[in-house]
Amino acid sequence: MKENQTSINFIIGENKDTVKNSAFVERVHKHGYEVLYMIEPIDEQLKEYDDKTLVSVTKENELPEDEEAKMKFEEDKAN
Repeated sequence: MKENQTSINFIIGENKDTVKNSAFVERVHKHGYEVLYMIEPIDEQLKEYDDKTLVSVTKENELPEDEEAKMKFEEDKAN
């Protein structure tokens, strides 16, 4: 995890291949951040770890991005 990363990005899904190939994950990786894959139902209950808040990549967060990336994010969120 990057030193300046203030939260842990995560995505929840049925299996590793599904979450790994998500457009949401691609968006975060584009900015050089890591994403925690959560594929077990119990994972959803984890809210913070090691004094860092967990933030879903499927929700809007504070990543800097251009207009094209914002539009793609909105499209993916709608689907």
